[in-house]
Amino acid sequence: MPSLKPKVNPAEIAATLRDVTVTYDGYKTRALSRVEMDLRRGEITAVLGEKGVGKSTLLKVLAGRLAATEGTVKVFGRSASGVKSRIGYLPGKVEANRPAGFVDRLLGRKKDSAPGTRSAARLAQAIVGNRDLLVLDDPFADLNPAEIAEVKVLLREQVARGKTVVLGSDALMEVADICNRFVVLHEGRVQAVGTLPELLAGAGAIRFLPMVLPAEMVERALTVLRDEILLSSNSIAVMQPVPVAEKIHPALKHEKPVVGSPSKPAKSQRDDSIDHEKLEGLMKPPGEPKK
Repeated sequence: MPSLKPKVNPAEIAATLRDVTVTYDGYKTRALSRVEMDLRRGEITAVLGEKGVGKSTLLKVLAGRLAATEGTVKVFGRSASGVKSRIGYLPGKVEANRPAGFVDRLLGRKKDSAPGTRSAARLAQAIVGNRDLLVLDDPFADLNPAEIAEVKVLLREQVARGKTVVLGSDALMEVADICNRFVVLHEGRVQAVGTLPELLAGAGAIRFLPMVLPAEMVERALTVLRDEILLSSNSIAVMQPVPVAEKIHPALKHEKPVVGSPSKPAKSQRDDSIDHEKLEGLMKPPGEPKK
């Protein structure tokens, strides 16, 4: 993982995860593995990765909705479960779209049938109450472009008021314009942490960025790589070094090198009737007497 962790004043840190591991089924399924992560106050941080890499699990741990199997989680200096009143949590789309439970039916709560309206309502519920940390799992799900733009304005306003935001997404381009920092996950492990310029400058960028970039962008990058590699291969083939003997005298152009005594020129394997003594004279440095 790229070393992109500059020293930060502890007072500027909203949450920390140290060596966090989460397992299910009696340690058979590992959702997170030794995760290290800091959330800075007053910033928007994106947790990026393909579906199923552990983003939702990580956000649940941060929100105090799920206990880590191993490691420590601190939010505002305390355990996440101890400060849940200061954390606004937006669950992921799959969890939010589950059928209404017994309590919801008992109280007569109904889920709006319009996905966009439902997502907006869930987001409002996460933000309401003047929470200090907003943990949002895929906040732009089911929203149209105009609604996404409105939500981004709302999140910027929250940060301007001193709030800290962490959101999950599987698309870098969807959140690149509003996030200060990015955490890239793959198979439950943190692959990279940093600002966008830091991620792009990292030596491992070509390994983890394709997971969170649009398919057409990855294909364009691959096309450039293919062209460059093929061009380099062709250049190497064309620029093969010319044997020194060929540069000295045209008579050697058709000679095939043969290993022989260093004191005598090796006999040619071709019947070209070459005068070797004359050729040897031509090869002597200037000023040296010829035989």
